[in-house]
Amino acid sequence: MNMKLVSAMAILTAFASTPVAAQQQPNVPKASKAEVQKVLDGIKADKAKLAAYCASAKLDEQMGAIAAKDQKDPKLQSLGAQLDELNKKVGPDFEKIMNSELDEASGALLEDLTKSCK
Repeated sequence: MNMKLVSAMAILTAFASTPVAAQQQPNVPKASKAEVQKVLDGIKADKAKLAAYCASAKLDEQMGAIAAKDQKDPKLQSLGAQLDELNKKVGPDFEKIMNSELDEASGALLEDLTKSCK
């Protein structure tokens, strides 16, 4: 998964789980690299969470492909709801970091976790 996809995942996840007006606020919290690392280590250690994360990454790729063709495709709303449910299975800490601003190093950590998906 490349950085572009990590960014798309963060954006689509935020879009699926928060109102549009909330996204436009400049007060988006920043997650530290240490916070992200701690959450991702917890995901790696839990097979159910890792499976949910991998499913959400795969679904995000599908959403990215659809959005690239047509951002108003009605499938996106349905897939967004599915993505939101998967992210809930990964856990509230994961949802929190996905709804925060991530720096490049944190994005790289997400990319590394995605590489562990089969």
